[in-house]
Amino acid sequence: MSLLQNKYNADVSFFKDKEFLMKILEMEERNVLVNKLVTKLNKIKDKQPKEYQGWMTLATIEVEKYKVPDLWDVFEHDFVKLHPQFKKDLSSKFPDLTDNEYKVCALIRVNFKTKDISEITGVSVKSIEAIRTRLRKRFDLSSTDVLLGDYLNQFE
Repeated sequence: MSLLQNKYNADVSFFKDKEFLMKILEMEERNVLVNKLVTKLNKIKDKQPKEYQGWMTLATIEVEKYKVPDLWDVFEHDFVKLHPQFKKDLSSKFPDLTDNEYKVCALIRVNFKTKDISEITGVSVKSIEAIRTRLRKRFDLSSTDVLLGDYLNQFE
């Protein structure tokens, strides 16, 4: 019976993680779309006569309202609900982790790709790759060992 309960809990956790991941990815996609639209509106605005530029500015402001202002705050709030012990467990084993490294660990824990992590944290892809490399060294994982995401899954 205990084995079945553990499997059920693991399955529920998996689906909660997937649902959570989809929610954050949708918000990230919305932000990317809003940014593209704002960029295009600004290019169009510059080509318009002066009397229309004010209207284009208002349109840009209205479009920007659909952007999620701080995606990390939204992510962290929900992540802590799903994995309440993760930060504590990770910090107890690696007390010198920086806030940025913790953020990357949490995002890797729910299977975000480097590009997505970059967009959510506002840090360049190269910087995220460097953080991942530093984390692998800190966690003493060689390139042929366990994947970073698999390693982080051991922390609740």
